[in-house]
Amino acid sequence: MNAINSIHYSNCLAYGYKVIDLSWIARDLLESDIYNLIPHPRHLNEGYLHTLGQNIANHALANPSTLTPTQSCGPAYSIISAHDLDKQNCVEKKNSTFKETILPLSKPYNLPEWSIGNEIIALSAWCDSYSQVRVSSEPPTTKCFSKLYSVWEFATPISISRSTKIETATDNQPPTDLSRMSKYNATANCVPLGFSGLLIRERTPIHKPTAAHHKSQVDISTEITPDIRPYIKACHSLIENRYLYTQTHIDELKNEIEALKLQLAKTNSLA
Repeated sequence: MNAINSIHYSNCLAYGYKVIDLSWIARDLLESDIYNLIPHPRHLNEGYLHTLGQNIANHALANPSTLTPTQSCGPAYSIISAHDLDKQNCVEKKNSTFKETILPLSKPYNLPEWSIGNEIIALSAWCDSYSQVRVSSEPPTTKCFSKLYSVWEFATPISISRSTKIETATDNQPPTDLSRMSKYNATANCVPLGFSGLLIRERTPIHKPTAAHHKSQVDISTEITPDIRPYIKACHSLIENRYLYTQTHIDELKNEIEALKLQLAKTNSLA
């Protein structure tokens, strides 16, 4: 965690992006409080995030950024889209939030001539069900995908040669590159991968960015971060009192009350 956060911070200092550091939550709080404040993986308590989001919006309105982003001296990046592989067989996939052009990988595809010599660092896909991709390299790389519309990085970049192909790994062997939220399912049938695109970059040395801004210019943590103590207290109160009511339970209680009222009205009319 510290290594990844350090990279984020270095990039913010180099390119002039504001940063809000919440790593102290995992470092300074009691373990039990951390578990209660993160009810599901990767996401803090919704109320805390709601307040944090409001603070960010208000700060952005009141403090327009005057930092000039530093020009990157790193490698050039490109995208191989579904259209680049097979425009004729692309389909549109959408839901209430997203819309994307997808190519079902029903056969192997060569990568475009212009991409030879570059390397693949990530793949975007949106499948109808469980699937697995295979990139013919040396050795071949396989990776699992699911119905989740997602972009997954490859742990090791894949060099693109004239013989490199991409296809659905219908034999469903254990993957060589793990996906955190798309687990390997040995008993599943792989549907054609819903290919969206590949992120590729030039094979040039990666240079660590040089700081062009001071910490005080980019770190707005103390100005933005809400006090977490009320949220911890709320978790403790919920655990100690256990006053948990679902809407179904409330509706059942209301129905019981109405039934008792009717019964009381009948009794009164007989009296």
